[in-house]
Amino acid sequence: MTEHGTTEPQSHDREQAIKDMRACIERLEKVVEDAVEAKSTVTDVLERLKGAGATHKEAEDFGKQFIQLFKARHGSVEGPGSQQIEGEREGTPEGLNEDEAAEFRRKRDSLLGEQPQGNEEEAARRRRAVDAAEWQLVLVKLATVAARPDSSAGKGSFSELLKIFDRSSASTSRSIPSTVLDGAPHLRNLSSNAIKDPHLDETWRLRLLFAGKETIDSIVDHLQAQPVDQPLPRSIWRLLVQDQYVDFEKLFASMDPNYNHNDDPKDFGGGFALVKKELATAKKTLWTEADWIRVFAAWREGTILLYPHRLEELQAYSRLVSDVFRACPNDPSNGICFDLESHQRYAKSPYRLDDKAQSFVSILGQVFHGTKRQSDSSLDGRLPPKHPTVPCYNCNLVSVVVSTEQETSRRAMLLSKLAEEKELALAAQRVADLAAVGPKQFVKTDANLKRPAAAPLDVPPRYRRGFVWSNSASLCESPATLLTLSAPPLPSPPSHLIDDPALISSLSAMQGFVKVDTPFNVDRLESLLSDHPNRPFVDSVIRGLREGFWPFEDGDWDKDATEPLSNFASEVEDLDAIRAFRDKELAAERWSDPLPITDLLPGMMSSPMFVAWQKEKPRVITDHSASGLNDGIPRTEAKVHYDDMRTFGQILFNARLKKLGIEGLLVYMDDFYGWDFADNLIKFRGRRRPRRQVLLLTFWEAIGCPYEDRKQEDGDCLKIIGFWVDPNRGSISLPPDSVDTIVTHITSFLAHPKCSPILHDWQRLGGHLNWLFNVLPCGRPALSGLFRKIRGKTHSSSPVFLNRTVCKELTWLAGVIRHAIGVHFVDSLNWTDDKADIVLWMDASLRLALSFYYSGNGFVYQLQPPPPGTAIDIFFLELIAIMSAIFHVASFKSPPRRILLFTDSLDAVGLLNLLAASEDQHNAPLLGIAEVILTSGVDLRVRHIPGKDNIRADMLSRLLLEDFHRRFPADRVQLFDPPRVLLPACWRECF
Repeated sequence: MTEHGTTEPQSHDREQAIKDMRACIERLEKVVEDAVEAKSTVTDVLERLKGAGATHKEAEDFGKQFIQLFKARHGSVEGPGSQQIEGEREGTPEGLNEDEAAEFRRKRDSLLGEQPQGNEEEAARRRRAVDAAEWQLVLVKLATVAARPDSSAGKGSFSELLKIFDRSSASTSRSIPSTVLDGAPHLRNLSSNAIKDPHLDETWRLRLLFAGKETIDSIVDHLQAQPVDQPLPRSIWRLLVQDQYVDFEKLFASMDPNYNHNDDPKDFGGGFALVKKELATAKKTLWTEADWIRVFAAWREGTILLYPHRLEELQAYSRLVSDVFRACPNDPSNGICFDLESHQRYAKSPYRLDDKAQSFVSILGQVFHGTKRQSDSSLDGRLPPKHPTVPCYNCNLVSVVVSTEQETSRRAMLLSKLAEEKELALAAQRVADLAAVGPKQFVKTDANLKRPAAAPLDVPPRYRRGFVWSNSASLCESPATLLTLSAPPLPSPPSHLIDDPALISSLSAMQGFVKVDTPFNVDRLESLLSDHPNRPFVDSVIRGLREGFWPFEDGDWDKDATEPLSNFASEVEDLDAIRAFRDKELAAERWSDPLPITDLLPGMMSSPMFVAWQKEKPRVITDHSASGLNDGIPRTEAKVHYDDMRTFGQILFNARLKKLGIEGLLVYMDDFYGWDFADNLIKFRGRRRPRRQVLLLTFWEAIGCPYEDRKQEDGDCLKIIGFWVDPNRGSISLPPDSVDTIVTHITSFLAHPKCSPILHDWQRLGGHLNWLFNVLPCGRPALSGLFRKIRGKTHSSSPVFLNRTVCKELTWLAGVIRHAIGVHFVDSLNWTDDKADIVLWMDASLRLALSFYYSGNGFVYQLQPPPPGTAIDIFFLELIAIMSAIFHVASFKSPPRRILLFTDSLDAVGLLNLLAASEDQHNAPLLGIAEVILTSGVDLRVRHIPGKDNIRADMLSRLLLEDFHRRFPADRVQLFDPPRVLLPACWRECF
């Protein structure tokens, strides 16, 4: 109770003091208001301030308020009797002679010289003496001004009074008025956040020193008389004096010889000013680095005259901007935009312009925006391509392109828009011209020879797996990048797992062993993704990097399930590799120390590990599938889109067409790859590398993404995700070592001691070969028997017996891939029927003959009876006829590239679209067709034609040779022998 009783009077006194302070402030404000409205004389203003209880300091504060109000309502306060007050001087009133000044000092010293005796009365008497001396200074000054013959009692006195108070306001002090601090004591803490850098503190000091309209006008007058390299107008000089933002486009326009440098606006007060229209709107866009250098030199010269301590800062900043220009040599707008952002950020919050840490994000943003702006700017025809004939390098790491960008001016945006509209108009004109001409037709030798009347088909066969490109695609987007725009957020653990007491207990027991760790700089990555439109997805990724990702599992595993011991490594070399991997992970603190438990706690699972050897190097793999950890992931959620050779092929194809302004960064799992020009190299980490590769490495370092420098390869030919890519030849193929590896795997698989490899080996070989068919899609028939053999089987350790069909197909593949031609993105174009190099028609009959026809030449093979016990169908014979026709054309000295073939068999059309057969009999000729395509590189399209329209081939297949000669006397008919060598031995003599 005592403590509570003591507090009450203190609280009451504090409240009363606050009320008294507020009342005093209101009285003093009323005095200022009356003075501004000229309702009180000068003497009354001072006397009333003193009578209201104001100290000299408080009078100074309210004097400043009075000055501001008076100037806002009445404009200038200059008048008779006013004079310029010089800089700092002794605190003695002006206008006194020597005797008067000496008398004033004597009285002041006598008042101030009395020493207090330590009690409150003495301290109060001293304060009154000091206050009286301070008021005496003001009163003597006013008396001196009033006694001058050239002064008036009204306006002149007001002018002098304003000058007295305005003098303190123009000082360099940054202190907050004492009356404000008394009312808001929390503002005293702001001093701890003041500028600490001596360089910035000097800039701030000069800015305060230059404050005031009269001071600025005087400085500008002297600056315009300076012998500078580039004279500046008054408006620019005023901004430089105040260290404010200068629009470089206006500064560039002012360099015109006809620009009026006396461009100060006429001030009307109240925030209004009169400015000439041609001066207010005068701007000139900076297009090149040379423009920027010229403007920056003029700006820097003026800045150094006013702030000489910034010389080294601006020199270093100039080098920094030059580096940005060099990083994007084909797009100067990157450096111009970076400089614009830097000056705008400085105007909001001053900092050292040469501070690279402050400018890092802006540099990345401008450099990574460069590629798209190059593409847009090249449309208007002003800038010629820099690399018309330079061969391109292929590198596995290149540039990052961000979809958002800033334009340097409205004119640049309009030019880009006009270029797009021009391109659309030209495309529309080409379509109109083609429509007027009509569709192209083949030259017919007979009026009765009919072709399908349907519109040309431009859908490539499905077996090509998208490895067909179009020259109409001007831009190819990365599927992996586009997926981030629509991907749903990564899921978080459900509440029933977060609140599960058993899991909470396990986490508590393992608190020192469970750690979420990542080498990424998550804060920097989050900052760079701040403008990504798909915020839920981005936020879920950032949260996962900080807290960990949920693997779609609830931890409810079967405790009685036996561990898959057969999947554990048992070879000595494998165990040594796993131990070395363990030690490496422990040293990097990615693995915890050994657990102090013998049995796994609820929610814990152990996964087997095995070693895969590649080029005599071990790769330790944790088998989450064998442990069951992957079983909880729904198949509908296990979706991911990687950038494969299809997308890369389209990008390289486009690059060969345009050679300028193509983005090219792609990703497949943890492999990044792309392209760049051969001469676009910069030095990084001790050697010259493609610029786009350096940009990506710089970005990785910014977000803390780990990488091995030895794996950052570049060259005119590279192995990318297992494929040999040669952009200058326009090919994607298998490297020789990969061919040897595949042949070795096939040979080892077929040489199994018991002819019964386990299902896991079948699946692994099938996956390896399926990956191979990305560049050799015509090899797909070799897997028909393999996939039929393992269909429906699920036990990975169960043996599966080899049959004759699988052995034949895999043997065929091992022999043909050494001579196979990979994908050529130069000529693997999507083409329509009217663009075919040669057109063939074919037909077959079950008992008589096989036939095909092209360009006035008919070919016939008379069938032989099959061996006893061998049954063949018409579908098999149709495929034999197609194989014979393709082999015949591919045997030309200069075979045509695009082959269009018509058949009246819908089954054959469907089979050759998929290049997959369900029966061994039909797969045999399919292997022969595939071998011709693989070894010759021809591009085949098969279309259906009704039998009644397939006149020539039909007559030949029925051996109506005399009727054929009478009806088509100009055509020649020859015999041919099917290429039996392309078929397995068991099918060579059955027709």
